[in-house]
Amino acid sequence: MIGWIKLHRQIQEHWIHKKPEYFHAWITILLNVNHEKKKLIIDNELIECNRGQSLNSIQGWARILGPSWTSRKVRTFFKLLEGDDMIKTEGMRKTTRLSVCNYDSYQTLRQADDEQATSRRQADDEEMTTNKNGKNYKNEENEELPAHIDQSLFNDFLKLRESNRMVNTDGSVKILIESLNDIEKAKKGQANKEIKRSILNGWKSFFLPDDLKAKTIRGMW
Repeated sequence: MIGWIKLHRQIQEHWIHKKPEYFHAWITILLNVNHEKKKLIIDNELIECNRGQSLNSIQGWARILGPSWTSRKVRTFFKLLEGDDMIKTEGMRKTTRLSVCNYDSYQTLRQADDEQATSRRQADDEEMTTNKNGKNYKNEENEELPAHIDQSLFNDFLKLRESNRMVNTDGSVKILIESLNDIEKAKKGQANKEIKRSILNGWKSFFLPDDLKAKTIRGMW
Protein backbone atom coordinates (compact mmCIF):
# COMPACT_ATOMS: atom_id res chain seq x y z
CA MET A 1 0.00 0.00 0.00
CA ILE A 2 1.85 3.05 -1.25
CA GLY A 3 0.90 6.43 -2.69
CA TRP A 4 -1.83 8.79 -1.56
CA ILE A 5 -5.28 10.17 -2.32
CA LYS A 6 -6.47 13.77 -2.39
CA LEU A 7 -9.62 15.30 -0.95
CA HIS A 8 -11.23 18.63 -1.71
CA ARG A 9 -12.20 20.74 1.31
CA GLN A 10 -15.76 20.85 -0.03
CA ILE A 11 -16.21 17.31 1.24
CA GLN A 12 -16.84 18.93 4.63
CA GLU A 13 -20.19 20.10 3.23
CA HIS A 14 -21.11 16.61 1.96
CA TRP A 15 -23.58 14.42 3.84
CA ILE A 16 -21.00 11.68 4.31
CA HIS A 17 -18.78 13.99 6.36
CA LYS A 18 -21.61 14.58 8.85
CA LYS A 19 -21.48 10.97 10.07
CA PRO A 20 -17.94 10.03 11.20
CA GLU A 21 -18.49 6.29 10.75
CA TYR A 22 -19.57 6.74 7.13
CA PHE A 23 -16.80 9.23 6.43
CA HIS A 24 -14.20 6.81 7.82
CA ALA A 25 -15.67 4.01 5.69
CA TRP A 26 -15.59 6.19 2.57
CA ILE A 27 -11.94 7.09 3.08
CA THR A 28 -11.20 3.40 3.66
CA ILE A 29 -12.83 2.55 0.33
CA LEU A 30 -10.76 5.19 -1.47
CA LEU A 31 -7.60 3.81 0.11
CA ASN A 32 -8.38 0.22 -0.82
CA VAL A 33 -9.42 0.43 -4.46
CA ASN A 34 -6.75 0.01 -7.12
CA HIS A 35 -4.70 3.03 -8.14
CA GLU A 36 -3.67 1.13 -11.29
CA LYS A 37 -5.04 -1.69 -13.43
CA LYS A 38 -4.38 -5.21 -12.09
CA LYS A 39 -5.35 -8.84 -12.66
CA LEU A 40 -6.29 -10.92 -9.63
CA ILE A 41 -6.76 -14.66 -9.14
CA ILE A 42 -9.90 -15.53 -7.19
CA ASP A 43 -10.62 -19.25 -6.77
CA ASN A 44 -8.35 -20.06 -9.70
CA GLU A 45 -10.13 -17.57 -11.95
CA LEU A 46 -8.19 -14.61 -13.40
CA ILE A 47 -10.24 -11.44 -13.09
CA GLU A 48 -9.30 -7.98 -14.34
CA CYS A 49 -9.63 -5.11 -11.86
CA ASN A 50 -9.25 -1.60 -13.25
CA ARG A 51 -8.05 1.60 -11.67
CA GLY A 52 -10.53 2.82 -9.04
CA GLN A 53 -12.02 -0.67 -8.58
CA SER A 54 -11.84 -3.48 -6.03
CA LEU A 55 -12.85 -7.13 -6.05
CA ASN A 56 -13.61 -7.56 -2.37
CA SER A 57 -16.74 -9.47 -1.41
CA ILE A 58 -19.38 -7.89 0.83
CA GLN A 59 -18.07 -10.01 3.69
CA GLY A 60 -14.55 -8.89 2.80
CA TRP A 61 -15.56 -5.23 2.99
CA ALA A 62 -17.18 -5.85 6.39
CA ARG A 63 -13.81 -7.11 7.66
CA ILE A 64 -11.95 -4.19 6.09
CA LEU A 65 -14.28 -1.53 7.48
CA GLY A 66 -14.02 -2.76 11.04
CA PRO A 67 -15.64 -4.77 13.85
CA SER A 68 -18.88 -2.77 13.91
CA TRP A 69 -19.61 -3.55 10.26
CA THR A 70 -21.79 -6.48 9.17
CA SER A 71 -22.62 -7.64 5.66
CA ARG A 72 -26.09 -6.11 6.00
CA LYS A 73 -24.63 -2.79 7.13
CA VAL A 74 -22.18 -2.78 4.21
CA ARG A 75 -25.02 -3.38 1.72
CA THR A 76 -27.03 -0.52 3.24
CA PHE A 77 -24.02 1.81 3.05
CA PHE A 78 -23.25 0.81 -0.53
CA LYS A 79 -26.86 1.56 -1.53
CA LEU A 80 -26.47 5.08 -0.12
CA LEU A 81 -23.26 5.59 -2.07
CA GLU A 82 -24.78 4.24 -5.27
CA GLY A 83 -27.82 6.47 -4.82
CA ASP A 84 -25.49 9.48 -4.78
CA ASP A 85 -23.47 8.21 -7.77
CA MET A 86 -20.36 7.76 -5.63
CA ILE A 87 -19.82 4.07 -6.42
CA LYS A 88 -21.15 1.31 -8.65
CA THR A 89 -21.26 -2.33 -7.64
CA GLU A 90 -21.48 -5.41 -9.82
CA GLY A 91 -22.33 -8.77 -8.32
CA MET A 92 -20.02 -11.43 -9.73
CA ARG A 93 -20.05 -15.20 -9.31
CA LYS A 94 -17.31 -15.26 -6.69
CA THR A 95 -17.00 -11.66 -5.52
CA THR A 96 -18.30 -8.11 -5.92
CA ARG A 97 -16.75 -5.54 -8.23
CA LEU A 98 -16.86 -2.06 -6.67
CA SER A 99 -16.03 0.96 -8.83
CA VAL A 100 -15.49 4.45 -7.39
CA CYS A 101 -17.17 7.00 -9.67
CA ASN A 102 -14.94 9.85 -10.86
CA TYR A 103 -11.93 8.18 -9.27
CA ASP A 104 -9.52 10.54 -11.04
CA SER A 105 -10.86 13.40 -8.92
CA TYR A 106 -9.33 11.63 -5.91
CA GLN A 107 -6.09 10.60 -7.54
CA THR A 108 -4.73 11.89 -10.85
CA LEU A 109 -1.15 10.83 -11.37
CA ARG A 110 -0.12 13.58 -13.79
CA GLN A 111 -1.90 16.27 -11.79
CA ALA A 112 -0.36 14.97 -8.58
CA ASP A 113 3.12 15.20 -10.08
CA ASP A 114 2.43 18.70 -11.39
CA GLU A 115 1.05 19.88 -8.04
CA GLN A 116 4.00 18.45 -6.13
CA ALA A 117 6.44 20.10 -8.55
CA THR A 118 4.58 23.41 -8.24
CA SER A 119 4.62 23.17 -4.44
CA ARG A 120 8.36 22.53 -4.48
CA ARG A 121 8.95 25.50 -6.79
CA GLN A 122 6.82 27.79 -4.62
CA ALA A 123 8.65 26.66 -1.49
CA ASP A 124 12.01 27.31 -3.17
CA ASP A 125 10.86 30.73 -4.41
CA GLU A 126 9.60 31.69 -0.95
CA GLU A 127 12.87 30.61 0.62
CA MET A 128 14.86 32.60 -1.94
CA THR A 129 12.68 35.67 -1.36
CA THR A 130 13.07 35.38 2.39
CA ASN A 131 16.82 35.01 2.08
CA LYS A 132 17.06 37.91 -0.34
CA ASN A 133 14.97 40.22 1.78
CA GLY A 134 15.99 38.90 5.17
CA LYS A 135 18.24 41.89 5.80
CA ASN A 136 15.14 44.09 5.77
CA TYR A 137 13.60 42.21 8.70
CA LYS A 138 16.23 42.74 11.38
CA ASN A 139 17.28 46.03 12.94
CA GLU A 140 20.90 45.08 13.27
CA GLU A 141 21.13 44.39 9.55
CA ASN A 142 19.16 47.43 8.39
CA GLU A 143 20.89 50.62 9.48
CA GLU A 144 18.60 52.79 7.33
CA LEU A 145 15.47 52.11 9.39
CA PRO A 146 14.84 55.20 11.57
CA ALA A 147 13.92 54.84 15.23
CA HIS A 148 10.47 56.36 14.69
CA ILE A 149 9.45 53.45 12.41
CA ASP A 150 8.12 50.39 14.23
CA GLN A 151 10.25 47.46 13.05
CA SER A 152 7.51 44.85 13.55
CA LEU A 153 4.95 46.87 11.59
CA PHE A 154 7.44 47.52 8.82
CA ASN A 155 8.25 43.80 8.64
CA ASP A 156 4.55 42.98 8.31
CA PHE A 157 4.18 45.52 5.53
CA LEU A 158 7.13 44.08 3.60
CA LYS A 159 5.65 40.59 3.94
CA LEU A 160 2.33 41.94 2.66
CA ARG A 161 4.13 43.27 -0.42
CA GLU A 162 5.72 39.87 -0.97
CA SER A 163 2.31 38.19 -0.79
CA ASN A 164 1.23 40.60 -3.55
CA ARG A 165 4.22 39.49 -5.65
CA MET A 166 6.22 42.64 -5.01
CA VAL A 167 9.99 42.24 -4.62
CA ASN A 168 11.52 44.17 -1.73
CA THR A 169 14.73 45.30 -3.38
CA ASP A 170 17.17 47.61 -1.61
CA GLY A 171 15.96 50.48 -3.81
CA SER A 172 12.26 49.94 -3.22
CA VAL A 173 12.74 49.60 0.57
CA LYS A 174 14.78 52.81 0.58
CA ILE A 175 11.95 54.68 -1.19
CA LEU A 176 9.43 53.29 1.28
CA ILE A 177 11.53 54.51 4.21
CA GLU A 178 11.94 57.95 2.62
CA SER A 179 8.18 58.20 2.21
CA LEU A 180 7.67 57.32 5.85
CA ASN A 181 10.27 59.89 6.88
CA ASP A 182 8.39 62.60 4.96
CA ILE A 183 5.12 61.55 6.60
CA GLU A 184 6.77 61.62 10.03
CA LYS A 185 8.19 65.10 9.38
CA ALA A 186 4.73 66.40 8.52
CA LYS A 187 3.22 64.96 11.68
CA LYS A 188 5.01 63.18 14.50
CA GLY A 189 3.83 59.63 15.10
CA GLN A 190 2.03 59.48 11.73
CA ALA A 191 4.51 57.09 10.03
CA ASN A 192 3.47 54.05 12.06
CA LYS A 193 -0.20 54.97 11.64
CA GLU A 194 0.34 55.06 7.89
CA ILE A 195 1.98 51.61 7.93
CA LYS A 196 -1.06 50.25 9.79
CA ARG A 197 -3.41 51.94 7.31
CA SER A 198 -1.57 50.43 4.35
CA ILE A 199 -1.59 46.94 5.90
CA LEU A 200 -5.31 47.11 6.68
CA ASN A 201 -6.09 48.22 3.11
CA GLY A 202 -3.71 45.77 1.46
CA TRP A 203 -1.74 48.56 -0.21
CA LYS A 204 1.67 47.95 -1.77
CA SER A 205 2.95 51.45 -1.00
CA PHE A 206 2.22 54.42 1.23
CA PHE A 207 -0.25 57.19 0.43
CA LEU A 208 -0.12 60.49 2.26
CA PRO A 209 -3.32 61.14 4.26
CA ASP A 210 -5.37 64.08 2.97
CA ASP A 211 -4.75 66.20 6.05
CA LEU A 212 -0.98 66.00 5.49
CA LYS A 213 -0.73 66.58 1.75
CA ALA A 214 -0.27 70.31 2.13
CA LYS A 215 2.39 69.88 4.82
CA THR A 216 5.04 67.85 3.00
CA ILE A 217 7.11 68.08 -0.15
CA ARG A 218 6.22 64.51 -1.12
CA GLY A 219 2.57 63.81 -1.92
CA MET A 220 2.41 60.25 -3.24
CA TRP A 221 5.10 58.05 -4.79
